[in-house]
Amino acid sequence: MIFLESAKNLFLLILGCSFIPLAVAWVTFARVSMARIEKAMKRDGLDRPCPWDGVGGRVVWYACAIGLPIGPWNPVNDPLVDVPLLRQYARPLDRKLGLAFVVAAGTFLAIGIFGIFVFDFS
Repeated sequence: MIFLESAKNLFLLILGCSFIPLAVAWVTFARVSMARIEKAMKRDGLDRPCPWDGVGGRVVWYACAIGLPIGPWNPVNDPLVDVPLLRQYARPLDRKLGLAFVVAAGTFLAIGIFGIFVFDFS
């Protein structure tokens, strides 16, 4: 195949393929976990734990708060999201979906950053 003749094209193919699990994890986590959590919180009379949503950014904060253990990458006193409140409403499935999203996003970003340094995209 002509497309795979250069390393740069192979990199772009791998990057594109790594985006597919990220997109699936993003939509699945948002529709399955976030929607259920926010509905349960609204039913209990609580506001959303993350008031800001810049082009789907709320998904990232929810996934980190639920999928990652409390620590430097997921502080309890996160200024953008109420981590303890979210974790209280999360089910084990939500934790798995959140972790899957974080891993898929990290993989995609690592591959992309690698390509920026290795290949000349100017």
